[in-house]
Amino acid sequence: MNEPTPRRIAVVPAYNEEPTVAAVLEELYPLVDELVVVDDGSTDETRAEIERWISRGRPKCRLLVHEVNRGMSEAYHTALTELRERLSRHELSADDLVFTVDADGQHDLHVLDELVEMTRTERLDANIARRDLSYHGPFKRTGNWVLSKWASGWAGASLHDVESGYRIFRLGALAHALDFYSGYQYSETVEVAVVLCQLGYSVRNDHVVPVPVARSRTRLRDAAIDLAVIPVAAGRVWRRDRVREAFRTDAIAHLAVASVLGVLIALTYQRSTDTAFTLIVASLAAFGLGAVFRRSVPRPSLALLGSILALVAAWLIPQRPDAVSAIVLASVFGVGAALAAPVVRRPRPVVMGGAFAVLVVVAIAGSRALVLGFAVSAVFVAAMVSRFGPFRVRRTHRLRTIALGSALVVAVSGLTGYFGASTVGATWFGGGVVHGSRASDEVAITFDDGPDVTATPAIMKILDAAHVKGSFFVVGKTLDTSPQVVRDLVADGQLVGNHSYHHDEWRWLDPRYPELERTQQAFAREIGTCPIWFRPPHGQRTPLMARVVKDHGMRMAMWDVSVSDRGDNDARSIADKVLESVRGGSIIDLHAGLDGTSIAHRAAVVAALPMILDGLRARNLRPVRLDTLVGGPAYQSCDNPRT
Repeated sequence: MNEPTPRRIAVVPAYNEEPTVAAVLEELYPLVDELVVVDDGSTDETRAEIERWISRGRPKCRLLVHEVNRGMSEAYHTALTELRERLSRHELSADDLVFTVDADGQHDLHVLDELVEMTRTERLDANIARRDLSYHGPFKRTGNWVLSKWASGWAGASLHDVESGYRIFRLGALAHALDFYSGYQYSETVEVAVVLCQLGYSVRNDHVVPVPVARSRTRLRDAAIDLAVIPVAAGRVWRRDRVREAFRTDAIAHLAVASVLGVLIALTYQRSTDTAFTLIVASLAAFGLGAVFRRSVPRPSLALLGSILALVAAWLIPQRPDAVSAIVLASVFGVGAALAAPVVRRPRPVVMGGAFAVLVVVAIAGSRALVLGFAVSAVFVAAMVSRFGPFRVRRTHRLRTIALGSALVVAVSGLTGYFGASTVGATWFGGGVVHGSRASDEVAITFDDGPDVTATPAIMKILDAAHVKGSFFVVGKTLDTSPQVVRDLVADGQLVGNHSYHHDEWRWLDPRYPELERTQQAFAREIGTCPIWFRPPHGQRTPLMARVVKDHGMRMAMWDVSVSDRGDNDARSIADKVLESVRGGSIIDLHAGLDGTSIAHRAAVVAALPMILDGLRARNLRPVRLDTLVGGPAYQSCDNPRT
């Protein structure tokens, strides 16, 4: 059975529109079933023009009059209130369509049928045409953009041209909205848009229509009024319309917001990220990017992807202790939470406050893992509620949704791969030995980037004086130029390992990683024996590199205590950093070679070594070679076949 065709009722406010009003009404009249014109106290011949036009046989048109000008908002209120009264008397239907059209001739009425069809097909409650403002200057366009973004925040929906007066409403939705509308001067357009969105009606505001005439009476005062009334209109809905059935989804959405706060709390567990600057930037990035993506895709089309992003970010946070990574990962989590959260109909400060209080208690009494677990769980629940509720994605949004979703997947996958490759403790991405047994009283002191003809013999002399053996990771090209220093290390009982041939910034990306084999050949040529242990330059590696290491019968050595070789040239500072972090089973990484290490830093490491040895002794920790700490052989035959 076919549904009855809704009536078309047009409302046209007019104030001093004498030159254009008759032409607008003449064009609009055949497109509608009823025409309501409101003369808002015009001081020119506008009313006379309307009356003359009606008198020429226009039975479907009625004229309402304000004797003095009250503003466009009051003109709309007069006409729409009358329509609501007729709806209550069952003279009109809730599904009848109400058009609002300005009388100044700016709108192209030929697109009206297209807008009506769109409204009916998509079952919209309001279809607010988005004007093509390219005819206007930058002041008008910028002001409209600012006002629309401000309105979007309070409406809880994406609005692009909130000032547009060219609109189609379903009468039932419009009658409901009038309960929360006051209107002042020209504020009716923005108020009704925000109120309808807050009431949960389906509102579309992205279909662009031409504006043949570039005419604007907007003043700065009107824009200021609109900016002020938008939050007032939203607050009016919050106070009067409790919407109890929306509490569940509102509460879950608030928990998703609280989950971002949980991630920020988790950052305070790490000293390097527990700074006011880091937390402020991380919070701005998380909520800012989250808001951008939340408005860029139709919710909840990417809700499940949002929960995955949040999980990945929470998983990586404990592995990346630096401030920049913390900010980036907080941003990723914020985007994930924003994509997962259902639509918020009303602010629920009690829910938000309660969730934050629980997070604080868990943070104080629990652990970072527990806080992150709560945060991820909240996002996952939000995604389930969003995704498995009723929703449709308009065709116009599908391509954008697919593009943004794909871009997020690629970006976060790349970010995860980079963090995995450059995070020393990320054993899931290429692995390696990070430390020995924590129950042990032994530690291993290792030195990278050698040999150096000055620093390496000095270090060996200090170790011998303390009856300690260390582990030296040798760069192949340096071994070729200074083989005697490496021979002296081996003869002295120090352990030597493979540290690539060139020690550069990009060869680790080669899936064949020939650097390993070339350095082993240098060991075979100069020393006659080949090391078991390999350390990737800068700790950067891939699963493919790990495969090459395994095929050579070797093991990858990482570390859990390190001092950067860039910028720290103070011996006391180097010693303090090591002793502050060292524990039983630790592998200490120091730099005392040629590649990438300044002469000043090498000298500082040599000077810091006695202080480090004294500090370890005071902590009852005993330095040993890496193979002694971890177990297993130190060297292998250079003709050992690849497995």
